[in-house]
Amino acid sequence: MFDQVNWIAVIGAAIVAFAINAVWYGPLFGARWARLIGVDPNVPGGMPLGPILAVNFVMNAVGAT
Repeated sequence: MFDQVNWIAVIGAAIVAFAINAVWYGPLFGARWARLIGVDPNVPGGMPLGPILAVNFVMNAVGAT
């Protein structure tokens, strides 16, 4: 089933989507997004970024497959 998947292209697409998301939810709309979900971006530990970023990357890879 997955023997014809180009895994290099999948990883590349996941990295590109991850970078676009980083810009979108970072400098462009990061503060507004945090306010809308009820998180203060100025409080340390207010949002667990590690799990969010890991799930984001995995979902990008699944979507690229």
